[in-house]
Amino acid sequence: MAVRGASRAGRDPGKLPSRNAQVVQLEPRDEADSLRGWAERYRSLAVHGVRSEEVEAKIALHLERFLTFFIDAYGHDRASACLRRDVAAWRRALVDDGLAPATVNNHLASLGGFTAWVSAQAPGLFANGNPSTGVGGLALPPLEPRALSADQVRSLKNLCDRLPRLGERKGRRWVRQAGAAVPIHAHSRPWRDRAIVYLLLSTGLRRGPNPSSLGRALVELGRIIKTLHVLDYCHDPDYRRVIHRILVRGESRNSLARDTFHGRRGQLRQHYQAGQENQLGALGLMVNVIVLWQTVYIQAALDHLVATGHKIDPAEVARLSPLGHPTINLNGRYRTTGRAPSGGLRPLRSAG
Repeated sequence: MAVRGASRAGRDPGKLPSRNAQVVQLEPRDEADSLRGWAERYRSLAVHGVRSEEVEAKIALHLERFLTFFIDAYGHDRASACLRRDVAAWRRALVDDGLAPATVNNHLASLGGFTAWVSAQAPGLFANGNPSTGVGGLALPPLEPRALSADQVRSLKNLCDRLPRLGERKGRRWVRQAGAAVPIHAHSRPWRDRAIVYLLLSTGLRRGPNPSSLGRALVELGRIIKTLHVLDYCHDPDYRRVIHRILVRGESRNSLARDTFHGRRGQLRQHYQAGQENQLGALGLMVNVIVLWQTVYIQAALDHLVATGHKIDPAEVARLSPLGHPTINLNGRYRTTGRAPSGGLRPLRSAG
């Protein structure tokens, strides 16, 4: 079967079908070599129930447009005759039809996911391998600056007014007392940042290759701020320690995520943004589970040390991190639907 637009029958190859389409019969063909048959299996096995309904509808539309283009050009839908040249021609047809570059790239991504799946299921079906390989997407135009709306300006000013509060130190020892001011972090500069943003909003810098005198002055101000930061870093050991701790914490989290991602061999195999976000969301969930596990057992170990008469240094406790994971086994299968453990925590092991 092929899909033809109800009001555009006999149009030139490369024109896109409308969403309102009617079905017409083609000559009988081998189901194993039918692009339409493979597309239906792909949607049934790899798309339906895996992607959202919105994404599934977009994939169906994109594949239908390619099938219509291919059938209009050759009069059949044999997968063995589909070559890279056909995908490149379809890309040109999408551009000629007036679609935006981002929309064209979405069409190519849908087709690429389909042909990659077919190639994995039937390696010898396409005559010259995956026809989507080597057909790159279109370059996206540069982003154009847009003026902020009144609501956006108000939200930005509200955030600036909260900067001093956001820069305050956190923790029990810094709980806000009546009439007492909470100190801010040594690396926080809320009033400076607030003044810069208000200055930009009030003056409206001119866009273009030749910045105004105020724009050049702000560039020099940025260099001064960077210079002060470097000098503070070189002179103040506490400042260096804070920055080092932040960097180590971030790298420790990245290391945990890399090791957790399918046992150090993780790959984002989803071709759509929604599928990739689902994979990354699952990764974030597992990282949080590991961090929670480590936090519970670190606290249990500290309680055990206190109960056995060991003296705990608060400074050492502050440097503990639940991101270390040498005791976590990342290989094997894990059941997540079983009953919650009823025996409490596992017994702690002695060092060595």
